[in-house]
Amino acid sequence: MKPPGKPPETESAVRKRECDLKTRCETRVAKLRVRAKTRMRSENEMRNAKCEMRNRELVSKTRDHDMILKT
Repeated sequence: MKPPGKPPETESAVRKRECDLKTRCETRVAKLRVRAKTRMRSENEMRNAKCEMRNRELVSKTRDHDMILKT
């Protein structure tokens, strides 16, 4: 119910309000999508960093092992 004394909304005003709501919703979805992408990217970077650390450890272990075998 509209409060008395307020003129009825024009069709263009209704259309504008609906359009504003739609764009607001779309920007929210886009922001969430970007946030999800960055989260995925950071998770992948963390995973890659862990793999690199593990590889370095393995390389250093094998290098140490090779040095022991050579002596």
